[in-house]
Amino acid sequence: MTIELDDIERSSWNRRISLQHVRSYVAGAVGLYETLVALEDQGYEAAVFPSRGTTPFQDLTWNVHRSGFVEQRGATAWHHSVNTPFGYRTITLPFTADAPEGVTDGSEQIRDYWVRVLRAILEHDSASAELRYHQHCVDALFGFERWRGLPLRRAGKRFVFVDTVVSGQAVSEIVSSFNAHGLDDFYLVLLVDENGHKLKPQYRRVLEGLEREGKAKLIYVDLLFTEDEGPAFTSTWCLSSPQLVQRACEVMGPSSAATLVGTAVSFVRVRADDTLDNLTSTVLGASLNVVLSSAMSEYFAPQNMRNFYTRSLERSRLELFAQAIHNQRSGFDPLSTTETERIARNAIQARTSIGVGRKPIGLPVTDVDVSSSHVVRLHFDEAVVKRFLRGYAKERAPALLSVHEP
Repeated sequence: MTIELDDIERSSWNRRISLQHVRSYVAGAVGLYETLVALEDQGYEAAVFPSRGTTPFQDLTWNVHRSGFVEQRGATAWHHSVNTPFGYRTITLPFTADAPEGVTDGSEQIRDYWVRVLRAILEHDSASAELRYHQHCVDALFGFERWRGLPLRRAGKRFVFVDTVVSGQAVSEIVSSFNAHGLDDFYLVLLVDENGHKLKPQYRRVLEGLEREGKAKLIYVDLLFTEDEGPAFTSTWCLSSPQLVQRACEVMGPSSAATLVGTAVSFVRVRADDTLDNLTSTVLGASLNVVLSSAMSEYFAPQNMRNFYTRSLERSRLELFAQAIHNQRSGFDPLSTTETERIARNAIQARTSIGVGRKPIGLPVTDVDVSSSHVVRLHFDEAVVKRFLRGYAKERAPALLSVHEP
């Protein structure tokens, strides 16, 4: 199937991931890195990354750190290599708020749950029902190790919260929960889509007010072209269970204020697997990474070498677009929820894991569907849901608080 240069230049991909947009995206990642370094030096003790939207930026901060164009952190090159900002105290949590249809304030309730999970990690509360439930789901339901998302060493209460922002609703709800649960020693670093043009007025006032108070930094980006897109494009998956979101409050215990309970895990899948038939998505994800890495090289290139790196960036963009158009014409549209669901169903039917080297889903799945933002929703028989919740209620092991420290 031949893809002509004219096809590429006329495609929506060329407009969506333009040179200007890619450069702005990478500049945002550099700004994020520099801000994290400064905040760690100011005494902040942990960095929190909610899943999916921030994953590409978190990965790019590693590129910045390894670029050789940033100030060396440590006495030697080896010290610098291991001294990434918040490298030992980075927390990743889904914060996915895929609320059941028809539930009032559903996203707000679920995000409040995730804030309580975060509070337990920061305050070293190993008895927290919310954190224990999350780790039970990570292990017994989603097939990952219980410590997934935890810092290497125990985190302190002064934390940086990194997020991508479109309308501003999600982060405003999260900030409201921070204040409600006494997590007031925070600093927001926000990567804002379309240079803030999509911010709703009521949320803009909240975020800009926090920036004036010295509790936030807004980094404006031309286009967050990876935001809420399919894993067939970004390689970042999110799994959830609507039934457990609604039912898990039954076993949270009297100390919990949970109504809707976040039940999700997020991860990156970059390896091709014949069983999943996901080669097209892994190739595209790799091509996207090459584009962003090329843009990073151009960003740091000396002026006399800039044209060379610009040509390399343009070649990588054209290769990405040709691959994406080929996939679409072959019926594997990387931006469609249909493609996300197809790969997920392949994994479920084969009783294998979407995540590399992980156990398959721990419960028998009866159906799969996908939200408009590509959250994979798993459905189970009612008896299975009851048995899973009883299993959590009987579990008495304390929650883990870090990977290496007890």
